[in-house]
Amino acid sequence: MESGLYFSLLGPVRGWRDGVELDLGSRQQRVTMAVLLLGSGRPVLMEDIAEAVWDEDVPATARSTIRTYVHRLRRVVGGSVIVSRGGGYAVVEGV
Repeated sequence: MESGLYFSLLGPVRGWRDGVELDLGSRQQRVTMAVLLLGSGRPVLMEDIAEAVWDEDVPATARSTIRTYVHRLRRVVGGSVIVSRGGGYAVVEGV
């Protein structure tokens, strides 16, 4: 059995911890996770996450909704994996 945290971005966004698949939640949460992973450890601004999740129809509540998505993702992947940084969020390197 493989150990550690792994993600797949080709096809559906999926993640595994120690060989067990994680429930990354809704499509919007999966898009949020994908954008953060594609950031390669660099901060991804809230505006960039919102654009990826909603395209041109970004709701007025986007910032609070993204905070909720990140909170939920932290519970699933581990609180130290996604960090607040530079007006956005980043996935800690080594994931």
